[in-house]
Amino acid sequence: VSMDLPTWQNGVDEMFEAGFTDWYLIDLERCALDGQVAARRLATYTSPEGLSLTLEQWALLIGSLAISLTLTCHSPRYLEAASVSDGWTTSLRVLEGMRS
Repeated sequence: VSMDLPTWQNGVDEMFEAGFTDWYLIDLERCALDGQVAARRLATYTSPEGLSLTLEQWALLIGSLAISLTLTCHSPRYLEAASVSDGWTTSLRVLEGMRS
């Protein structure tokens, strides 16, 4: 990856908007994962079967390595699923040699 986090995330939003039916970005915020600058996105879209889905994604760049953690679930189950993803974001550790 040879770009900065905002440029990468803008491209991801364009890809999601073009690829998912009824894509609606609720929030895109800057955050931190293990002390590294990251982005968190929350959005909804409609599956090919007509289900309302919620997507929550965290993304960070470490040098030329792009990492994203994505949770997608049926929207009525989002609160339940989000409790699982809290464990991902709080337990993620970047190896010292990879830090930018």
